[in-house]
Amino acid sequence: MPGTILDVLPRPTRLTLAGRPYLVGPLRLADVATLQGWIAGVAGDPLDAIPPFDPTGDPEARRNALARAWRAAKTWPPAYGSPAAQAYMETSAGRAVFVLVAARLDDPDEAAEVAGAMTPAEWAALRDVAYAVPPWKAIAAELDPFSMAGGGPGKAPNWGEEFEALSAERGWTYEQIGALTIPEWRNIQRGGRAEGFRAIPMPGEGPEDTMRRTRAAFRVVE
Repeated sequence: MPGTILDVLPRPTRLTLAGRPYLVGPLRLADVATLQGWIAGVAGDPLDAIPPFDPTGDPEARRNALARAWRAAKTWPPAYGSPAAQAYMETSAGRAVFVLVAARLDDPDEAAEVAGAMTPAEWAALRDVAYAVPPWKAIAAELDPFSMAGGGPGKAPNWGEEFEALSAERGWTYEQIGALTIPEWRNIQRGGRAEGFRAIPMPGEGPEDTMRRTRAAFRVVE
């Protein structure tokens, strides 16, 4: 779809959350790191399951504990955007943290109060703004859940590689890269090109009708 200047210079959107007005902008990469840090804190450190070394203890039991902790450590912490991480974010505490970060609030108590009183429609609006989901993506995701469209954080990239590559290419510090918003990051990853999309069927359309209509209006990603 053709992009707008908001893909490069995003601006806050006025939202009503729990009946209160807020100005909310897209998440920054540093905000995603904050949410990831919260998840790491509540997910539990795998080392906590290993008791202090006791030379008189059962060595076999300790090896088994170490093996269990090793398996858990390989996927710790759950990556933000993964099903395991999303389970934490869908708790009341996780929702409060998301409101705190996304709405740029200073008071955790206010964030918890707002999160607890928000309607499903307000949550949908907040997520669309936070993840910079344009209307066409939100509509396409409901019309065709299996399309490439849709909101949410999606699969996490290899942040170390991405940050280092961008730092080497543009001379930016990691802190400067972390200040990028999600739409700015996406625009850089696309090289400034407009985002493509797949054909989405409208009610009553067959596959050929969908393709014909879509090709007549937009460039379709095959």
